Amino acid sequence: MNFYINEDFRKSILELSDENEYCVLNWDGWDDFGYKTQFHLNYIKNKNIIAIGTIKIAFEDDEIKYFNEHIPKNFKRLEHKFFSMGGSSSYYKNISKLNESVRNKILTSVNDLVLNIDRFNTLYSKNSRVLHSSLMREFFVDEVRGKYNRLANGKPALTDFSLSFEYHNDNDRKINITFDVFPNSLPPTNLHVVIGSNGVGKTNFLNKILKQYFSQDLNLTKVIYFSYSPFDKPFNGILKEDIVSYNYAFHGLLKSPFNNTDNTLNTGTELESQFIEAYNDCMKSLSKTDRWFEMLKILIKDDNYLTDIFFDLIDNKDEAENYDILSVYKKLSTGHKIIIKSLTHLVSSVTEKSLILYDEPETYLHPPLISAYLRAISWLLIDRNAIGILTTHSPIILQEVPKSCVWKIIRRGDVFNALRLENETFGENISLLNHEVFNLTASNSSFIDLLENEAVKYIKENKNIDDIEIFKKVLNSFSNEIGSEARAHLMKIIKNSRADIENEKN
Repeated sequence: MNFYINEDFRKSILELSDENEYCVLNWDGWDDFGYKTQFHLNYIKNKNIIAIGTIKIAFEDDEIKYFNEHIPKNFKRLEHKFFSMGGSSSYYKNISKLNESVRNKILTSVNDLVLNIDRFNTLYSKNSRVLHSSLMREFFVDEVRGKYNRLANGKPALTDFSLSFEYHNDNDRKINITFDVFPNSLPPTNLHVVIGSNGVGKTNFLNKILKQYFSQDLNLTKVIYFSYSPFDKPFNGILKEDIVSYNYAFHGLLKSPFNNTDNTLNTGTELESQFIEAYNDCMKSLSKTDRWFEMLKILIKDDNYLTDIFFDLIDNKDEAENYDILSVYKKLSTGHKIIIKSLTHLVSSVTEKSLILYDEPETYLHPPLISAYLRAISWLLIDRNAIGILTTHSPIILQEVPKSCVWKIIRRGDVFNALRLENETFGENISLLNHEVFNLTASNSSFIDLLENEAVKYIKENKNIDDIEIFKKVLNSFSNEIGSEARAHLMKIIKNSRADIENEKN
């Protein structure tokens, strides 16, 4: 099959050949840090044009800048010294839709590095400047070796994967805990939740997952840990010098997550600098930029405050790289800053089969924002074929995932256990989740104690008046500022308290 270089955009692709099947490379001229390697590949079959997408072609010569000047205007296969990569994820998605024979013919003819992963690894290890600066500008190395290599070989873009952890409790009893991801499932399964009462060991649970990542082959590309607690040390029991060869990141208020360091907190200025660095990284990549704005759209859908603040940026997306994002960021509330910062870090660094660990993401956030935040995280995890595990006390977070993605951890003394929930959680009523999952009932609420104290006081002081009068006196004590549920409980409290007082006498 012939390939033709077209540098004249006025000329129709169909004018370049009368063959039934051929490819055309339209010269682009896009500048990647001085390197010009970019073309747009079109596949023509029986006069039908199929746009494959952006392709970048180069060879090993760091002094060469205009690579189009060295590529033959017509070829069947490039010389071996040349190599190429798609310019975006859509290139490999589009080419994977072609039949196997055509796909292999095209990729082989242009010496595609994603198909020939051994040659890619050789060039990557040699730190080829044109490879790193131009051809890989839109890609992470893990994605090239995983997701896009699968697409280039005609394999599905996403595959089921499962993480399994052996949790040893204090009695050395093994508990096997799994987190399964099924692509394209509804509800989505990329986001998993761990619940449990205070002190049960949720943070310690995440710590054990970290330790297994650093000591075993979990088939993950990296771990990204988020915690906005100023007290917890997420990497407790892990020494920094022991994990230098692992791909990991920590984001939070603490400067260091290791327990052999001081509890020094990042200053506001330092947190802002971290955000700006991640934002600039996103804006240097077209695909990351698109993902960042998609996440922002999810957040502002039901948030007028964010809509007003980011309206100008959204309206001028093409100028995002030069936008004064810091002045906008400084206007945000604490909760909004945490959300925007963490999502920006995720867009910047999440690759295929990354594991995101997040300790209580609801901290500092009001309920409507929690829901949008979870939707944005879930969207990115699906897009990147990654997995997230969150600990939480929030029924709003629980409402966003199916019960198959929830573990409830329980500790009785030294005995630890992890259980699946019996009732469905996705889209469930918040009150039911509070009652059935978190065991939160009115009897657990502090207002019950206040009502009971007042009721008992008036019953003992006014032994001869009836329950209705006691009810009125209690209401008056609270200046009638009592909700309907509290009023309903108050009558029951009065009856029970009177009976208890009578029993004490007898």
